[in-house]
Amino acid sequence: MVFKDHERDLIEELINAGVDFAVIGGAAVVLHDHERERPDLDLLIDPNPGNLDRLEDVDVTWLHFSDRKIADLKKPGALLEMKNMGLDILTEMKGVSTTESIAERIFVSADGLMVPVISLDHLIQAKRAAGEDKDMADVEALEAMRGLPLAMPREP
Repeated sequence: MVFKDHERDLIEELINAGVDFAVIGGAAVVLHDHERERPDLDLLIDPNPGNLDRLEDVDVTWLHFSDRKIADLKKPGALLEMKNMGLDILTEMKGVSTTESIAERIFVSADGLMVPVISLDHLIQAKRAAGEDKDMADVEALEAMRGLPLAMPREP
């Protein structure tokens, strides 16, 4: 199992609501077949207002996308942190274009879902731009995996 139950529920609801997003960060590293611990779930959401408005249709018991939260996400560089649930939702990240990252995401089968995940190239660029020790360790591992097939099924 890749995701905790509450994370899987959120991802499924985002997919069902038609929200354009991609898993990024440590979970994306795991979904690209590098085993490592991850303390949270990071999601990159397309900041297009129409896309963000679809968050109103997301229904999980532990998170309600209020009008205020959606309005906050419409601001440039928005970040919604829910530390108690281990969730970060971003509309921008260092080193890569959100538009390109969403357009070029891949879909990986995990926990019964086809999960949208940032591409390997964009993940490496973002990790390099973040520049922390853990990110650079991820870059090294991900670079070594370039050209290898994913163990988990994926769609382009």
